[in-house]
Amino acid sequence: MVDFQNEKLYCNLISNYCEKGVFNIEEGEILLKNILQRNPSDIRYIIQYVLVLLNEPILDYETAFEILKESDDIKSILLRNHILDWYFGVMPEEKLLLKCIQKESTTKAEWSMLYYYVALGSKDVLKKIEFLKLSLEFYPYNLMSIVTLKKNGYVDVDLKYRLVVKLINRLRRRDMISKTFLYKPFLYSRLLGLDRDDDNLKILEDLYFKSNSSQSLK
Repeated sequence: MVDFQNEKLYCNLISNYCEKGVFNIEEGEILLKNILQRNPSDIRYIIQYVLVLLNEPILDYETAFEILKESDDIKSILLRNHILDWYFGVMPEEKLLLKCIQKESTTKAEWSMLYYYVALGSKDVLKKIEFLKLSLEFYPYNLMSIVTLKKNGYVDVDLKYRLVVKLINRLRRRDMISKTFLYKPFLYSRLLGLDRDDDNLKILEDLYFKSNSSQSLK
């Protein structure tokens, strides 16, 4: 049975959030639970519910992972591996690409993150670097791939890093990266790593990109 009333209320919450940046997370959680009780396989609301769970003050990563673990939807796979990496501190799923290779709707940014997660799971440094380079071929502004390449001794990413910093500054002015209750902004801000503030970028400069620190933050 379609839960039109709760869907309408939740859509109103999202509309208010997009217009004013205000989201009642407790109300959102209740509405999404009601929707999913009637439509437990609706991937749109599964993803929405997971994004609510991953935000303060809830931060229920365990429940979010349980909800996602049986799904082969591309969004579910990326969010699941984000939780594995960020919260549980374990390597992403080894067969990630095999599950996603035929998904024609996958965006370039999503492909980039798929290759990034495959790289994280590779024990061979040369293969890891190749996967990370493929990640940047799909989406050149994947900060996570750039920093991981640098950590693994690949030096030819300084220019890419400076371009990403410029992009982060533009996104910050648009206030896009703060919209973490929507999937696409969450993908760019959290998974691709584009939610960095000046202090965090300065730390990255000092650790990995010292030769360019006078230029990158401009």
